[in-house]
Amino acid sequence: MSHPYSRQALISGTKKFLSGKVISALLTLGILLVTVRLLPVTEYGAYVTLLAMTEIGRSLAQLGLAWLTARQLPEYRLKADGPRLIGFCRRVVAWQSAALIACALLFAGLMDAYLSWAGLEAFRPAALVFLGVFLVEGVGRFLREAVLGPLLLQGGIRASMVGRQLLYLAGLLVLWRLSGSNLTLPILLPSAQTLAQPGMGLYTVVLIELAASGFGTAVALACLIKFCRSMRGLQGEAGWTEPSIRQQWWLSLHMYFAHLLTLLYSPQALVNLLQKYLGPEASAVFGFLRTLNDQIARYLPASLLFSLIRPKLVAVYVNGGGAPELSRLTNSAGKVSLVILLPLVSVAAVFGDELIQLISGGKFSDSGYLFFGFLLCLIPYSQRLLLETAAVTMDQANLCKWGAALGLITLPSLWALLHLGIGVWAAVIAIGLGHVLFNSFIIAGLKQRCDYAFDWLNQTKLILAMAVAIIPGAISPDVSVAALGAGLIPLLGYSLLIVGAFVVSVWLLRPFTVEETGLLKSLVKRGARAA
Repeated sequence: MSHPYSRQALISGTKKFLSGKVISALLTLGILLVTVRLLPVTEYGAYVTLLAMTEIGRSLAQLGLAWLTARQLPEYRLKADGPRLIGFCRRVVAWQSAALIACALLFAGLMDAYLSWAGLEAFRPAALVFLGVFLVEGVGRFLREAVLGPLLLQGGIRASMVGRQLLYLAGLLVLWRLSGSNLTLPILLPSAQTLAQPGMGLYTVVLIELAASGFGTAVALACLIKFCRSMRGLQGEAGWTEPSIRQQWWLSLHMYFAHLLTLLYSPQALVNLLQKYLGPEASAVFGFLRTLNDQIARYLPASLLFSLIRPKLVAVYVNGGGAPELSRLTNSAGKVSLVILLPLVSVAAVFGDELIQLISGGKFSDSGYLFFGFLLCLIPYSQRLLLETAAVTMDQANLCKWGAALGLITLPSLWALLHLGIGVWAAVIAIGLGHVLFNSFIIAGLKQRCDYAFDWLNQTKLILAMAVAIIPGAISPDVSVAALGAGLIPLLGYSLLIVGAFVVSVWLLRPFTVEETGLLKSLVKRGARAA
């Protein structure tokens, strides 16, 4: 049997992963575009607020188990026998499912009080269905990201995610096409009386999402069952000792407490504060830009390949690579992420308004600088995932807890900025400040305890290249994008000019080592041959 984390296994997993991600990205973009056009601004604001609450709920229920599986599933796969590997998978899935059920029951009891606080009483039917989405999608995400991911079962992840998004988009398109007719809606809604209530479109959208989530979760579960059956006869490594339940919960709870602290100033929490203090229009703008920002974040290399990078980092460290090799690999992944992200930040700095007008269909115009601010927050975020992985891998998970606690400084800052009247910008600044404080603490702690070396110099070079790339776009003529086609070609041309300026600046500043440059060239050549 081949090594489960060999180079060949990683290449095969990467191909399946990337093909699934490309399809999923297109489907997700389609879902975003249809939803923002299908729902009125008030209903869309309620949608992003309720969606944020389900994400908060999943965060409360995750118990740090995703980090437990990230750290220990590769070790179980390499060293445990079949029964112990299968038992570990069953155990963590059962723990997560029980936590999600408990959280769903808690939310059901507190729902009326929350809806009254947020001013969303009219959307109670949709909120009830969102509880189902919370539970079903929570199990599905855990299976995909926390179990199938560390096992490099990328084929199952692809089938589950693409199937979910395809079914969701298809349902939305049918609803959008027939939204002016009464033929479809009575089938989806309980009665004619319900049709007359506010939030009817939102209720139907959430029903479609629940059905799609159920399908995706079923596919992921079937993949895990098939894998467990194939592992029944697996022979373990002689002398390997299984970590105790106490050790497993020690790691999980450290990361869970860190996550809970971060949750207090997370975008999911902030969108609820904006809904309360600035109204549904502000939460709609923030929610739309945050959703767009999240899609970009998911497709940065450090995020996009995270389910592949993280098991490899753990395997390298466990097999004797130590802190120097871990530092080298995480720095390389971080710089590659910045190379992809920073040209987008430069384009948004110049043409943010035009891009948002184009994507939102004019619904959220004059939000370009906010979009630019969101992308600036992705610079520290792109490094955060890697730093968390390094800390957990080197058994320094407690650093993440204290780093998250340091980020609580953002809450009084947010309150002060809201009272100064800067609106949605207060939330954007709080998000960026939280990431910067967390990263700085983790870097300092790992350097002191484990001699971890963060590549400050070369990351600064990349940010300088981003600043230089803004110049040719800033001096270009104004571009008006009134509709698809009008002004689109000049916008694309000037954007390519900015990207070209960034590439030239990177070439002159040379932020990559000789070894990293050679690896990037080989990957580009391999991709060209594959194309």
